[in-house]
Amino acid sequence: MTGMRLLGIETAAFAGGVALVEDGRLVAEYTLDSGKGGHSRWLVPAIQELLEAAGWAGDALDGLAVNRGPGSFTGIRIGVATAQGLAYGWDKPLWGVEGLEALAWQAVASAIGNSGGAPGEGAGGTAGEARKGDSEQV
Repeated sequence: MTGMRLLGIETAAFAGGVALVEDGRLVAEYTLDSGKGGHSRWLVPAIQELLEAAGWAGDALDGLAVNRGPGSFTGIRIGVATAQGLAYGWDKPLWGVEGLEALAWQAVASAIGNSGGAPGEGAGGTAGEARKGDSEQV
């Protein structure tokens, strides 16, 4: 039996990325600078490549988490719109995560020697917070 599988999407800054997390453990990640064409050009292909590399299907996810700010208005809009479309298409829950709160959890985890996320969680603070329901649905 598989654990909780989440897709995390980050497009609020110039450098963005996507990650797959299972039970708080980072399974795969894809990080890129937005560069020419911005996040809209690489986001969906990166998600497809990531899912294929992990051997996961979108409908096998338990949910999605997306950074809802603060950050670039256009970047956030691209990430949220993409996440909403995928969540709707796969019939999965979607959580919006405060980017600064996720960074704070990572700092706390680093200070206590954890690999990321909330204390006691594994990697993937954003997805870990979304899984626990601490973030609002988008």
